[in-house]
Amino acid sequence: MTPKPLRSRLWPSLTRFWQRDESLTLLLALLLVVAFVLPPLAPEAGRGGALATAFFSLVLLAGISTVLRNRTWAGRTLIALCVVALSLRWLARISPRLDHEVWSAASGTLALATLAVLVLGMVLRPGTVTRRRLEGAVAAYLLFGLAWASAYEWVALRNPSAFGGAIGAGGQPWVYYSLVTLTTMGYGDITPIDPVARSLAVAEAFTGQLYLAILISRLVALELQSRPAE
Repeated sequence: MTPKPLRSRLWPSLTRFWQRDESLTLLLALLLVVAFVLPPLAPEAGRGGALATAFFSLVLLAGISTVLRNRTWAGRTLIALCVVALSLRWLARISPRLDHEVWSAASGTLALATLAVLVLGMVLRPGTVTRRRLEGAVAAYLLFGLAWASAYEWVALRNPSAFGGAIGAGGQPWVYYSLVTLTTMGYGDITPIDPVARSLAVAEAFTGQLYLAILISRLVALELQSRPAE
């Protein structure tokens, strides 16, 4: 019997991988790099650096592959948003003009927020609560943080005085500011001044609290439903 070519064996394996919850682990790993490794690794590069742009692309591509099983209008919308966001991100990288960066930040916000909602839908669907689902819940949480980071950057690009404090320290600290706001730590080293920036900060802090409360209650309910009746 003639063995199948490597390509014909590899593609079905990759397809099965992206159709299972194991893909959430890879998505989470990429998000951890973007949120916690890249900022101290290359702080002077900001969002326009090659590493930041490359990992942003990998996050969106992994997200698209993870939710490909969702063939509804929401999944198709995510694919369209990610294509636009990737195109504008690389355009801003190649041709760093203000209008390119503004549109890149806006499209990135929409793509990341939509991906977060779809990943969260995968986590909270009926079924047994597994380790992969918990990793997906963390990934959705980080995606919300990155979406707000892009939104803050969009505001700052349109109004450079929208934020006060240590804006210039360590490059563009929008991921840092977003995550400390999402977790309601609020160190106070960066403060929103513009009304839009303040509204975004309040909405993010509110979402961070609701996310944990709703997520825990839903996961507990799913775990109880999946247990066999005594």
